[in-house]
Amino acid sequence: MSKKFIISSLAVLLIGGIFMASLAKGMDSNKDQKNVIYYDNARNSQIEVTFYKKVAQLSGKNFGKLKLENISTNEGISYKNERNNLILSENNNEVLISIGEKEVFRGGLRRNDPKDSLTKNIWLWKDLILKDDVLLKPINSVNFNLSFSSDGKILATTNCADFSGTYELKENAINIINLAQTKKFCDNSDGEIFSQSLKETASLAFDENNNLVLFLKNNAGSMSFSKK
Repeated sequence: MSKKFIISSLAVLLIGGIFMASLAKGMDSNKDQKNVIYYDNARNSQIEVTFYKKVAQLSGKNFGKLKLENISTNEGISYKNERNNLILSENNNEVLISIGEKEVFRGGLRRNDPKDSLTKNIWLWKDLILKDDVLLKPINSVNFNLSFSSDGKILATTNCADFSGTYELKENAINIINLAQTKKFCDNSDGEIFSQSLKETASLAFDENNNLVLFLKNNAGSMSFSKK
């Protein structure tokens, strides 16, 4: 066996050893990898974050996939995407995401059942926003109440009549059906708009103050409610 062959073989073994050590080190660093799903129940939004030693990978419906660099300070763990001016801060299993000075996500590990928030409150109708940005408000929102029971029943009161019916809820999709008016006749515009809009409801969400928003079918608009 020639010296040249032996030297070449040793070189191959050495390079191979370095490669395997490097690979092992890379695999070892994956032990610091942590995948977490966070829920923003107010915005009905969900994200997944993979944390590494120096970076984080953010993915979600409203964010796409973004790589963020660790900018941790004494105040906590933070990651930033310079291009989008997006900062993600994590503390005690809660995440806050802001773009510039605007908060766009705040959530934790627990996904709330929307039915819990829906049924534990009586809701006062605040306004109706149509897709052409027309804003309609009742003369007196106190007269327009909406309540949902845990057994799938709905009760609505207006300034001229009451309505009752049933609803079906699956995640954030809601279908209000069999909404019928009481014997008292309702012929004013506010009452008519209120009841007809309820029949066209397609989905729901809760805003940052946990107030109810009902979205109409075909993106026709949305109804906002506050807690009574």
